[in-house]
Amino acid sequence: MLFPAADPSARLPTLVGFDLNDCEHTSLLAHLEEAAGLDRSLPTLFISEAVMFYVNPAAIASLYNEVFDFGQQAEAMYCFTDSMRPFVQGPFSDEIGTFLDAQCVELCSHTSRWSGAVQFMHAVARTPTAEAAAEATVEGDADAAVEGEPAPACAANNLLSHVQANVKAAMTSYAPERSRQDVGAEPSFINKWCARWGRGREGEPPECYGVCTRLPTKLTQACPQAN
Repeated sequence: MLFPAADPSARLPTLVGFDLNDCEHTSLLAHLEEAAGLDRSLPTLFISEAVMFYVNPAAIASLYNEVFDFGQQAEAMYCFTDSMRPFVQGPFSDEIGTFLDAQCVELCSHTSRWSGAVQFMHAVARTPTAEAAAEATVEGDADAAVEGEPAPACAANNLLSHVQANVKAAMTSYAPERSRQDVGAEPSFINKWCARWGRGREGEPPECYGVCTRLPTKLTQACPQAN
């Protein structure tokens, strides 16, 4: 039996056509309100899957401003498997975390592929509580409230606390975050060396590293390329 027949009151997803390049001059959320009855007061999940490659930067900027600002009015969660360029260029968590922090959004989990061409990002808005928003207004933030700017009180909320307790936190690292290789294993260079020298401690010889395709592996302190 089809679900609507079992429960006629069920509200199923609605497909709404829209060219994201139009976001440069048109509000996507306003379009969703009109076409599908989007309720801006409800917690909302925003998903972006491999579409931003085809959207111009000005439209991306406008869209990001809108969806991240949404999180200052109602709880919001963001799951992106997508390019975030030109705003996030590289593959490392500190770069995307800094960008999201400026939007009052907390990065909860992250990895990337192809030098940052695709970001796998799970984040939650630091939505101010009603009490925090009211306190900010009392303390002199009335002008920002009138202009529709996010309140400066970005704090953890129930959704953020729940997500952080159930995901593996993003790792700020400049090396691969996951590998099945033993870091002490012998390199597989097929009778060839690709080496670089690192500065050793005072009084010690420099260290030689082999650079393989997946993980820098310390080899020996007696590099075959040594003079």
